[in-house]
Amino acid sequence: MIISGIAVFISFWNYNFFDNKMVQKLYKMEKQDAEKKVFRNASERSDFLFQSFMYNQKEWFIDTLPACLCKCYKPNRKERTF
Repeated sequence: MIISGIAVFISFWNYNFFDNKMVQKLYKMEKQDAEKKVFRNASERSDFLFQSFMYNQKEWFIDTLPACLCKCYKPNRKERTF
């Protein structure tokens, strides 16, 4: 029973962890002011993506909500990019 409880907690804590980690390492998000500024090279136009605190748990909670309630949630720019 204890092992099952630990397994449920770990599955909640690591929800989509591998996918989010791969997105962090592979993709970049363009800065909001990239169109307005002049940069020396293309790598300065964008930043790597970093997860906010407890992002996996937030994503799990939103994914478990019914579709009618998810329509009320508006993700920010960083969450839409992920």
